[in-house]
Amino acid sequence: MKRQFKYPSILFLLLLGVNLACGGLTTVEPTTIPTQQATNTHTPLPSNTAKPTNTPRPTATEILPTSTAVPIKLPAINEQYEVKVLSSRLLDSATTGGLIYTANPGYKFLELAVLVTNLQVGEQQSFFWGDVYIIEKDNLASYSFFSGSFIPKNNEQVNAAILNFETTSPEQSITFDNIIYLRLIWIVADEKPTSYLFGFDTSPLIEIPVK
Repeated sequence: MKRQFKYPSILFLLLLGVNLACGGLTTVEPTTIPTQQATNTHTPLPSNTAKPTNTPRPTATEILPTSTAVPIKLPAINEQYEVKVLSSRLLDSATTGGLIYTANPGYKFLELAVLVTNLQVGEQQSFFWGDVYIIEKDNLASYSFFSGSFIPKNNEQVNAAILNFETTSPEQSITFDNIIYLRLIWIVADEKPTSYLFGFDTSPLIEIPVK
């Protein structure tokens, strides 16, 4: 069975009101506020009254056989990975590097903070951002709109929910030895209650409830 992909909702699902972040972001240096907002660097945005069509991803991959999804509080484990969802949030806005991105009315950001552990000692693991995805109730899978990662050098613990992120490039590969923290953000309809299935590469699916 093929996993049919749709591209993540492109920028017109964002009301990219990009502002300097409020105090509390220790990484931001005091700078002069530019007169041209970051949204002006993108192609002019069309009306946000309609979602883009669900375009199948060119290289859809097979869904591995699975019985039931793993509950969010438990790790998803196979021969390669142990995948833990550390936190799950629906957000009106997302902050990175001093910029704030705000979702359009009727939409939210679904943010997952994830820890992935390599279970094959002595071997590196590589994955593509396009193979880190959620499955919505229409059974279409989408990779994250934004993504960020951090590979600890000394197994230090970090808060993955505050990692900086950038627009996801699905064909970009990430290689790590032991563990990697991920911050993943999707644009989803503001619907509650609902649930999503989260998939990381070959690992079993994890159920993400939204109440």
